Amino acid sequence: GRRFVYQTVDGDGEIVARLTAASGEQQVGLMIADDEGTMTDFVMVEPTGRVLTSSNKNFKPHGQAIVQVSPGAKTLPLWLRIKRTGFVFTVYKSTLTAPAGEGDWTILANVDMY
Repeated sequence: GRRFVYQTVDGDGEIVARLTAASGEQQVGLMIADDEGTMTDFVMVEPTGRVLTSSNKNFKPHGQAIVQVSPGAKTLPLWLRIKRTGFVFTVYKSTLTAPAGEGDWTILANVDMY
């Protein structure tokens, strides 16, 4: 099964993580979810660059994920970042050792969730 480490955030904010290893087909990455109990509204990014979302705006049944960005090659180590501003979630990646400014990040997707 999956294991999550989570922190409650109200309003705008971001999460950032550096992934250094992932064996085999383990599912790792970052996720922001509206409710960690149901996981029906979420934005998720994997180290392959694949971005998945589920929200009330989807044209699929609520809770069913849609792929916003198709996967590429898994390259580690890697930084992943999801930033929320209002209802827009921006998903980033960086292969730099220590990304310091906005220019050090590559935008993978902008998703208006609500």
